[in-house]
Amino acid sequence: MPNIRKRICVLASDITSNTVSLIIKGIIKKAYFYDYDVCVFTTLIKDSGKADYQYGEKNIFKLPNFDRFVGVIVVSESICIKGAVEEIEQELKRRCTCPVIVMDRKQSEFPSLSINDEKTMEHLVDHLIDVHGYKKINCLTGAKEDYHAEDRLQGYKKSLEKHGIVVDETRYLYSDYLLDSAVEYAYRIAHGDMERPDAIVCYDDNIAVMMAKEFLIQGIEVPRDIAVVGFNSNDRGTQYIPCITSAIPPCEVHGENAVIMLRNEITGENTSIDQELAGKLAIGQSCGCSKDLHYEERKRTQQRQEGCLTDHYFSSTYMEENLTSAATIDDCMVEINWYTYQLNKFKEFYISLIDDWDSHNKIMQDVTNTSIAANIKSNVIKEHEYIRDGYTEKMVLHAKNKDGDAKVVREPFLVSDMLPALYEEREYPTTYYFTPIHFKDRCLGYITINFGEEITTYDPYYHTWARNINNAIEIIRNQSELRYINHKLNKLALYDGLTGVYNRFGFNQIAKEMIGSCVDSQEDLLLLVGDLDNLKGINDGFGHLEGDVAITTIAKAFHAATDGDGCLGRLGGDEFVMLLQGKFDDQRIATIKDKIKSYLEEYNKSSLKPYVVDVSVGHFCKPISGCIEDAEDIFDFFLNNADKEMYYLKKKKKYNRC
Repeated sequence: MPNIRKRICVLASDITSNTVSLIIKGIIKKAYFYDYDVCVFTTLIKDSGKADYQYGEKNIFKLPNFDRFVGVIVVSESICIKGAVEEIEQELKRRCTCPVIVMDRKQSEFPSLSINDEKTMEHLVDHLIDVHGYKKINCLTGAKEDYHAEDRLQGYKKSLEKHGIVVDETRYLYSDYLLDSAVEYAYRIAHGDMERPDAIVCYDDNIAVMMAKEFLIQGIEVPRDIAVVGFNSNDRGTQYIPCITSAIPPCEVHGENAVIMLRNEITGENTSIDQELAGKLAIGQSCGCSKDLHYEERKRTQQRQEGCLTDHYFSSTYMEENLTSAATIDDCMVEINWYTYQLNKFKEFYISLIDDWDSHNKIMQDVTNTSIAANIKSNVIKEHEYIRDGYTEKMVLHAKNKDGDAKVVREPFLVSDMLPALYEEREYPTTYYFTPIHFKDRCLGYITINFGEEITTYDPYYHTWARNINNAIEIIRNQSELRYINHKLNKLALYDGLTGVYNRFGFNQIAKEMIGSCVDSQEDLLLLVGDLDNLKGINDGFGHLEGDVAITTIAKAFHAATDGDGCLGRLGGDEFVMLLQGKFDDQRIATIKDKIKSYLEEYNKSSLKPYVVDVSVGHFCKPISGCIEDAEDIFDFFLNNADKEMYYLKKKKKYNRC
């Protein structure tokens, strides 16, 4: 029975960054309060210079089946791939009937919830004035069209005004977020193009770090000569020396508010939301404070890293080499399950691949395992277009690890279900994270990870860990494709390209095996030889394409008469030869010829072609035991005798027509 627990869908990117992680945790916290499950569909990257890689990443946003959710939250500011947010909103308008909340996107057509950075920035500037006594404070904010940049600038102005400091327009500047802007700004101050301030408030920590580095190059020391502070405290700022004083917006509360707003939309309630909350300061040393209050944060970061994957640890386990050297997808899944020990302590882990991720191998197996008659029906192996947009209707679960019980499986399920585990009975709400498996823009599937009741996200190294899976599966797929190409080359060497039956070379090889088998079993060997009547007349009168149709029809007639048994070859332009092994009397041979004749008669009636397709068939049948020992000589002996009958019949038909 399907789980009736309600769930909400969250679309986000780069959820390991400090601010986005806090938003996600806030969403989860409040969702659990309302007893909602959460499904987070997220890219592993924030952005990329490779357009095809971006395409493969953002495809994860096409996975959610919105009919299975009571509401959707889009963490739009985290999704930086160009055009992705607009595409998500278009998809939501087209497919989603449940309420939608779009965070931090005021131009959205859906209800929007924005975080206010004004008070947080005001408190940060208050610290510079009240604690350190700075009066000349500059502000390098973001672009004018960014409301965060405007909020932070207004907070900067408010703090100055309430302290009686004149707001000088020359002391604040809009920028384009590029780190080059910070370098240029610091350079101009260092070289006297701008008045040297007491302190500079930056749009974010990244800008602050770049500015501090440039000051150091120019011989200006932070904070002794100039204090530099940031915003949205991140690891880059906390790890820099001196560590950057910053401010953390109320991101977790922002996430909780999004769920409250969504629930209001779902239930019609009117629970109030406080959007004027201020964030907290993250005091470091770049403002002039002597005590490193970031120490505890760095210590917690170090403890997290010790409990999970780190760059050095990751490289020393040879995960990439072991995954990519796997011979089969099942071997690869065994290795992946083993390497899950490197992740944060999780409860559930799954790998789901699209149904035809290995299309070339499946095509090759289909051709190998079917009769030549089926090959004739399909005629040629068609190249397979790979999936770029969305997923296949049927997905296949290949690996699962629940509570430490790791298994390699082949369990199909409908992509509309997203993951079978979502519908298992549970006594508590939980969160599932869905991340893409792809190679460039080729969709391969997705990974799902779950941490039980814990309110957490996966660690920053999960991105690198998951990319190893992407690459390993693509290598296995490439190896499969090479096998497919080799098979196709072998097919070209053994088979006739027009009809799909054996060519002369391929037929000779199979004929030798059949003759040897007849010698061992002392069975009859029946050789049928057929020659298409009036091929020249068809080619001359109706074109060579029609001649090809007639030739292919003869091959189909032979297979229809023998139910695909035996070995059929095309020895020349219009000449076919078939070998059959068993016990044959005159009646059985006549029946085979009659079936060939009947097939062609039915074809001629239904095809409405302006010409008749007919064939002259001769045969020779004899037990092999006691005949010529050399297989090649035996075949020539049979063929010569069958040819005599075939040419006699062909001449007889021609005489009758005359």
